[in-house]
Amino acid sequence: MKIAPTVFSSLIQRAHKHAPFALLSLLVGAIGCTASASVSSSNSCGPDSSVSCSGSATGYSCNAGDPPPDANDSSLVCSEPTSAGDLDTYCCYSYTVASGSTCEQDDTVSSGCQPGSYGFSCTGSDTPDQDFGSNLNCSGATAGTDAQGASASLYCCTD
Repeated sequence: MKIAPTVFSSLIQRAHKHAPFALLSLLVGAIGCTASASVSSSNSCGPDSSVSCSGSATGYSCNAGDPPPDANDSSLVCSEPTSAGDLDTYCCYSYTVASGSTCEQDDTVSSGCQPGSYGFSCTGSDTPDQDFGSNLNCSGATAGTDAQGASASLYCCTD
């Protein structure tokens, strides 16, 4: 997928203030999530088999407005939320980062990706599929900056 630099830049600037959650959620949203479920306790998220996700992603639901599942579990990468009544639903996948990785999930990138995709930034020559797993199908690199403002190659990936 190729993203026009001006559109991508404006999306990143708007998403920067929501950096930790916006990008990843949008990227995972591109994978596609639909749901109708409930979570009984407030401020809680949990796996939810009624959330439909593609690939190896697992569905999660949280009370609307609560932090996404990956906010408290660094082994998860989650999509932008999809509203389902009083819940926010997510498609998330687990990952293990390769040693020496310069790539990281980057919510500032996700806003420029198609719904259901995950955003990544890499400050070295490695790519997200090398660092996070070959199950990722990533776009070509787009020059830009990561969430910390460092020069980076930006990728939109699906699972």
